[in-house]
Amino acid sequence: MKYQIVGKNITVTEAISNALTKKLSKMDKYFKNDDEVVCRAVVRTYKKNEAKVEITIFSTDTTFRAEVKSDDLYKAFDLAIDKLLGQMRKLKSQLKKRYDRAGVGKAIAFEAIKDEEEQEETAKPVRTKV
Repeated sequence: MKYQIVGKNITVTEAISNALTKKLSKMDKYFKNDDEVVCRAVVRTYKKNEAKVEITIFSTDTTFRAEVKSDDLYKAFDLAIDKLLGQMRKLKSQLKKRYDRAGVGKAIAFEAIKDEEEQEETAKPVRTKV
C-alpha cells in the first residue's frame, strides 16, 4: 500500500506520520495487490483543539473513505480505521449475498475480514461523500 499523508493547518511530523502508517499497515492484509492500493490521509486541526482525519483508500475495484472529528488526533486515527473496517465488512456481506465471490472483488482479500455477525459492534450511520 502506498501512503500519502497531507496536513492542513498542521505540519505532519515524523511521529504523526509513523503512527498513522503503523495503524494503516495493519490493513495491508485485506488487499491482494498492495502495489495498486493507494491510501491518502488528510490531517486537519481547528482552533478549538479539534482534529479531523480523512482517510481514503483507492483500490482497483472500490474506494473506502472515512472522516472523523475528535479532540485527540490519535483517537481520530483509531476511529477512522474502525469505520473503514466496518465498510469492508459490509461490502463483504453484500457481495456474499448478491454474487458469486469468484468474479467480484478481485482486489480485496475477503478471507481476512471478519463477518458482521462475528463483530459485536453497535451500528452507526455512515456518511459518504459523492
